[in-house]
Amino acid sequence: MKENKRFNAVKRRFYYELRQKKLNNSFFRSKSVLLVEDSREAELDLFFSKYKEDLRLFKSHLDSLEQIY
Repeated sequence: MKENKRFNAVKRRFYYELRQKKLNNSFFRSKSVLLVEDSREAELDLFFSKYKEDLRLFKSHLDSLEQIY
């Protein structure tokens, strides 16, 4: 039960702080994927470093991206 409370607290804090970054208007976002411009990469790296104990984070770089639907 303690682990659930901790997980939920981290999740709430994470999404609250992510909303403060104002990514909703300018970037594609789902619960598992963020796409950001190169100019904001360092900012997001710093943001995610706060949660390195609680997240598994994968990063990739794309040359292009096509939306299918």
